[in-house]
Amino acid sequence: MTSTLARAVRLRNAGISLTTTDQTTVYTVPAGHSAVLKNIIIAETSGNATGITLEITDSTASATYKMLGAKSIGANDYLFLALELNLNESDVIKLTAATANRLQAVLSIDEIFLANNS
Repeated sequence: MTSTLARAVRLRNAGISLTTTDQTTVYTVPAGHSAVLKNIIIAETSGNATGITLEITDSTASATYKMLGAKSIGANDYLFLALELNLNESDVIKLTAATANRLQAVLSIDEIFLANNS
């Protein structure tokens, strides 16, 4: 009989209100884990169209990739991104709002514990 080691998966949501126009880290893959970014919902809540920038830092490559650049979200509308983006330990998801206090975001993430990784 072959024994397989299970990899624990934790389902997470990471939410944020973007209260500044500074680049804001929304999620960092914890030590000892990998993750799958399943989807992102970004809502415009002020009644004014607002731009959003999404960047992902690949810690292994020491590189940051712009996934969305100043994408406009209409007044009282939302942007839904359905993804299956694999992330490694210490990778970072960052959002930047064009105007403060207008956008809220929630990321849906599956975290995978790597202790049994061989």
